[in-house]
Amino acid sequence: MGFFSIIITILFVLICYRTKMETYKIDGKTWKEFERFCSQTLQRNGYKIIKEYSVQERHGVDIFAELNGKTYAIQCKSYKNPIGSESVIEANSGKKYCGADMAVIMTNSTFHNQTIALARQYGVILWNGNKIRHLLWKADNKENKEKMQKEKKVMKLKKENSCTDGCYIVGTDIEPGNYIFTPLENDDIGITIKIYESYEKMLDEKNSKHIYEDKKYRIPLIKNGMVVEIHNGIMEKEE
Repeated sequence: MGFFSIIITILFVLICYRTKMETYKIDGKTWKEFERFCSQTLQRNGYKIIKEYSVQERHGVDIFAELNGKTYAIQCKSYKNPIGSESVIEANSGKKYCGADMAVIMTNSTFHNQTIALARQYGVILWNGNKIRHLLWKADNKENKEKMQKEKKVMKLKKENSCTDGCYIVGTDIEPGNYIFTPLENDDIGITIKIYESYEKMLDEKNSKHIYEDKKYRIPLIKNGMVVEIHNGIMEKEE
Protein backbone atom coordinates (compact mmCIF):
# COMPACT_ATOMS: atom_id res chain seq x y z
CA MET A 1 0.00 0.00 0.00
CA GLY A 2 1.42 3.37 -1.06
CA PHE A 3 1.74 6.49 1.07
CA PHE A 4 -1.29 8.22 -0.49
CA SER A 5 -3.39 5.07 -0.10
CA ILE A 6 -2.57 5.02 3.61
CA ILE A 7 -3.53 8.70 3.93
CA ILE A 8 -6.83 8.10 2.12
CA THR A 9 -7.59 5.11 4.35
CA ILE A 10 -6.89 7.12 7.51
CA LEU A 11 -9.08 10.00 6.28
CA PHE A 12 -11.89 7.57 5.45
CA VAL A 13 -11.73 6.03 8.95
CA LEU A 14 -11.76 9.48 10.56
CA ILE A 15 -14.74 10.59 8.47
CA CYS A 16 -16.66 7.42 9.40
CA TYR A 17 -15.80 7.94 13.07
CA ARG A 18 -16.93 11.58 13.01
CA THR A 19 -20.16 10.67 11.18
CA LYS A 20 -20.89 8.03 13.82
CA MET A 21 -20.21 10.51 16.62
CA GLU A 22 -22.81 12.88 15.18
CA THR A 23 -25.50 10.19 15.43
CA TYR A 24 -25.32 10.15 19.23
CA LYS A 25 -27.91 12.54 20.64
CA ILE A 26 -26.88 13.64 24.12
CA ASP A 27 -28.40 17.15 24.28
CA GLY A 28 -31.81 18.33 25.44
CA LYS A 29 -32.07 16.04 28.45
CA THR A 30 -33.32 17.10 31.88
CA TRP A 31 -30.80 16.86 34.71
CA LYS A 32 -32.45 13.66 35.92
CA GLU A 33 -32.50 12.08 32.44
CA PHE A 34 -28.88 13.05 31.88
CA GLU A 35 -27.74 11.52 35.18
CA ARG A 36 -29.48 8.27 34.31
CA PHE A 37 -27.97 8.39 30.83
CA CYS A 38 -24.48 8.90 32.30
CA SER A 39 -24.99 5.99 34.68
CA GLN A 40 -26.02 3.69 31.81
CA THR A 41 -23.10 4.86 29.67
CA LEU A 42 -20.65 4.16 32.47
CA GLN A 43 -22.07 0.68 33.05
CA ARG A 44 -21.84 -0.13 29.34
CA ASN A 45 -18.13 0.75 29.57
CA GLY A 46 -17.45 -1.58 32.47
CA TYR A 47 -17.97 0.75 35.43
CA LYS A 48 -19.70 -0.58 38.51
CA ILE A 49 -22.19 1.90 39.96
CA ILE A 50 -21.75 1.89 43.72
CA LYS A 51 -24.30 4.61 44.44
CA GLU A 52 -26.49 7.18 42.73
CA TYR A 53 -27.01 10.09 45.11
CA SER A 54 -30.35 11.75 45.77
CA VAL A 55 -30.80 15.52 45.65
CA GLN A 56 -30.62 15.75 49.44
CA GLU A 57 -27.27 13.95 49.79
CA ARG A 58 -25.25 15.01 46.78
CA HIS A 59 -22.33 17.01 48.24
CA GLY A 60 -21.11 17.67 44.67
CA VAL A 61 -21.48 14.04 43.57
CA ASP A 62 -24.22 12.47 41.43
CA ILE A 63 -22.68 9.04 40.80
CA PHE A 64 -20.12 7.04 42.77
CA ALA A 65 -18.56 4.38 40.52
CA GLU A 66 -15.66 1.93 40.36
CA LEU A 67 -13.49 0.60 37.53
CA ASN A 68 -10.39 -1.61 37.78
CA GLY A 69 -10.02 -1.00 41.50
CA LYS A 70 -10.29 2.81 41.29
CA THR A 71 -13.29 4.77 42.54
CA TYR A 72 -14.77 7.83 40.84
CA ALA A 73 -16.89 10.64 42.26
CA ILE A 74 -18.82 11.84 39.20
CA GLN A 75 -20.76 15.05 38.72
CA CYS A 76 -23.21 15.21 35.77
CA LYS A 77 -24.00 18.50 34.02
CA SER A 78 -26.63 18.79 31.27
CA TYR A 79 -25.99 22.34 30.06
CA LYS A 80 -26.32 24.42 26.89
CA ASN A 81 -23.43 26.71 27.83
CA PRO A 82 -19.81 25.89 28.78
CA ILE A 83 -19.28 24.67 32.35
CA GLY A 84 -17.89 27.18 34.85
CA SER A 85 -14.99 26.70 37.26
CA GLU A 86 -17.24 26.40 40.32
CA SER A 87 -18.06 22.84 39.19
CA VAL A 88 -14.42 21.87 39.72
CA ILE A 89 -14.59 23.01 43.35
CA GLU A 90 -17.83 21.04 43.84
CA ALA A 91 -16.43 17.91 42.22
CA ASN A 92 -13.25 18.05 44.28
CA SER A 93 -15.30 18.45 47.47
CA GLY A 94 -17.45 15.50 46.40
CA LYS A 95 -14.36 13.39 45.88
CA LYS A 96 -13.25 14.11 49.45
CA TYR A 97 -16.75 13.43 50.79
CA CYS A 98 -16.92 10.02 49.09
CA GLY A 99 -13.28 9.14 49.69
CA ALA A 100 -12.94 8.51 45.95
CA ASP A 101 -9.69 8.18 44.06
CA MET A 102 -10.73 10.50 41.24
CA ALA A 103 -13.23 13.30 40.61
CA VAL A 104 -14.96 13.53 37.21
CA ILE A 105 -17.30 16.05 35.59
CA MET A 106 -19.42 14.66 32.75
CA THR A 107 -21.26 17.10 30.50
CA ASN A 108 -22.94 17.18 27.11
CA SER A 109 -21.43 20.66 26.70
CA THR A 110 -17.86 22.03 26.89
CA PHE A 111 -15.69 23.73 29.53
CA HIS A 112 -14.45 27.31 29.94
CA ASN A 113 -10.67 27.71 29.67
CA GLN A 114 -10.59 28.78 33.34
CA THR A 115 -12.41 25.56 34.23
CA ILE A 116 -9.86 23.46 32.36
CA ALA A 117 -6.97 25.27 34.08
CA LEU A 118 -8.49 24.83 37.54
CA ALA A 119 -9.27 21.15 36.86
CA ARG A 120 -5.60 20.55 36.07
CA GLN A 121 -4.67 22.21 39.34
CA TYR A 122 -7.06 20.04 41.38
CA GLY A 123 -6.62 16.86 39.33
CA VAL A 124 -10.29 16.75 38.29
CA ILE A 125 -11.08 14.80 35.10
CA LEU A 126 -13.24 16.62 32.54
CA TRP A 127 -15.42 14.70 30.09
CA ASN A 128 -17.14 16.91 27.51
CA GLY A 129 -19.77 15.90 24.97
CA ASN A 130 -17.23 14.45 22.56
CA LYS A 131 -15.78 12.23 25.30
CA ILE A 132 -19.26 10.91 26.14
CA ARG A 133 -19.93 10.20 22.47
CA HIS A 134 -16.63 8.32 22.32
CA LEU A 135 -17.71 6.22 25.32
CA LEU A 136 -20.97 5.40 23.52
CA TRP A 137 -19.00 4.45 20.41
CA LYS A 138 -16.70 2.17 22.42
CA ALA A 139 -19.68 0.49 24.10
CA ASP A 140 -21.43 -0.04 20.75
CA ASN A 141 -18.29 -1.57 19.23
CA LYS A 142 -17.82 -3.89 22.19
CA GLU A 143 -21.46 -5.01 22.19
CA ASN A 144 -21.49 -5.49 18.40
CA LYS A 145 -18.32 -7.59 18.62
CA GLU A 146 -19.83 -9.75 21.37
CA LYS A 147 -23.01 -10.13 19.33
CA MET A 148 -21.03 -11.20 16.25
CA GLN A 149 -19.02 -13.72 18.28
CA LYS A 150 -22.24 -15.18 19.72
CA GLU A 151 -23.80 -15.35 16.25
CA LYS A 152 -20.69 -17.12 14.92
CA LYS A 153 -20.90 -19.62 17.78
CA VAL A 154 -24.56 -20.32 17.00
CA MET A 155 -23.87 -20.58 13.25
CA LYS A 156 -21.06 -23.02 13.94
CA LEU A 157 -23.40 -25.14 16.03
CA LYS A 158 -26.08 -25.07 13.33
CA LYS A 159 -23.53 -25.95 10.65
CA GLU A 160 -21.60 -28.65 12.47
CA ASN A 161 -24.32 -29.54 15.00
CA SER A 162 -21.63 -29.72 17.69
CA CYS A 163 -19.72 -27.56 20.21
CA THR A 164 -16.41 -27.97 21.97
CA ASP A 165 -15.24 -26.55 25.30
CA GLY A 166 -17.19 -23.53 26.45
CA CYS A 167 -20.27 -22.20 28.19
CA TYR A 168 -23.64 -22.19 26.38
CA ILE A 169 -27.09 -20.82 27.23
CA VAL A 170 -30.08 -22.85 26.07
CA GLY A 171 -32.35 -20.79 23.85
CA THR A 172 -29.63 -18.21 23.16
CA ASP A 173 -26.45 -20.04 22.17
CA ILE A 174 -27.92 -23.48 21.50
CA GLU A 175 -31.35 -24.82 20.63
CA PRO A 176 -33.31 -26.80 23.23
CA GLY A 177 -33.09 -30.56 22.78
CA ASN A 178 -31.17 -33.70 23.70
CA TYR A 179 -27.38 -33.54 23.51
CA ILE A 180 -24.69 -36.20 23.42
CA PHE A 181 -21.52 -35.39 25.39
CA THR A 182 -18.35 -37.22 24.38
CA PRO A 183 -14.81 -36.96 25.83
CA LEU A 184 -12.05 -35.77 23.53
CA GLU A 185 -10.05 -38.55 21.91
CA ASN A 186 -6.76 -39.50 23.57
CA ASP A 187 -7.68 -37.47 26.65
CA ASP A 188 -6.85 -39.15 29.96
CA ILE A 189 -8.45 -36.37 32.00
CA GLY A 190 -12.04 -37.17 31.10
CA ILE A 191 -14.97 -34.93 30.38
CA THR A 192 -16.35 -32.35 32.81
CA ILE A 193 -19.95 -31.18 32.48
CA LYS A 194 -21.68 -28.61 34.67
CA ILE A 195 -25.36 -27.80 34.24
CA TYR A 196 -27.03 -24.81 35.91
CA GLU A 197 -30.69 -23.84 36.16
CA SER A 198 -29.88 -20.28 35.09
CA TYR A 199 -27.04 -17.86 34.34
CA GLU A 200 -27.44 -16.31 37.78
CA LYS A 201 -27.06 -19.71 39.45
CA MET A 202 -23.89 -20.27 37.41
CA LEU A 203 -22.41 -17.01 38.74
CA ASP A 204 -23.17 -18.13 42.29
CA GLU A 205 -21.95 -21.69 41.59
CA LYS A 206 -25.20 -22.96 43.10
CA ASN A 207 -27.56 -25.79 42.18
CA SER A 208 -25.34 -27.26 39.50
CA LYS A 209 -25.16 -30.85 38.39
CA HIS A 210 -21.57 -32.03 37.99
CA ILE A 211 -20.63 -35.02 35.85
CA TYR A 212 -17.01 -36.15 35.61
CA GLU A 213 -16.23 -39.40 33.83
CA ASP A 214 -14.81 -40.66 30.56
CA LYS A 215 -17.92 -42.06 28.87
CA LYS A 216 -20.66 -40.68 26.68
CA TYR A 217 -23.68 -38.94 28.16
CA ARG A 218 -27.09 -38.17 26.73
CA ILE A 219 -28.47 -35.14 28.55
CA PRO A 220 -31.75 -33.28 27.87
CA LEU A 221 -31.32 -29.50 27.71
CA ILE A 222 -34.88 -28.45 27.01
CA LYS A 223 -35.49 -25.44 29.26
CA ASN A 224 -34.60 -21.99 27.94
CA GLY A 225 -32.17 -20.17 30.22
CA MET A 226 -30.34 -23.29 31.39
CA VAL A 227 -26.56 -23.06 31.19
CA VAL A 228 -24.22 -25.91 30.27
CA GLU A 229 -20.46 -25.74 30.77
CA ILE A 230 -18.27 -28.36 29.12
CA HIS A 231 -14.54 -29.05 29.39
CA ASN A 232 -12.42 -31.65 27.60
CA GLY A 233 -15.31 -32.83 25.48
CA ILE A 234 -17.64 -32.38 22.54
CA MET A 235 -21.36 -31.63 22.72
CA GLU A 236 -23.55 -32.71 19.79
CA LYS A 237 -27.28 -32.16 19.33
CA GLU A 238 -29.15 -35.39 18.84
CA GLU A 239 -31.03 -35.60 15.55
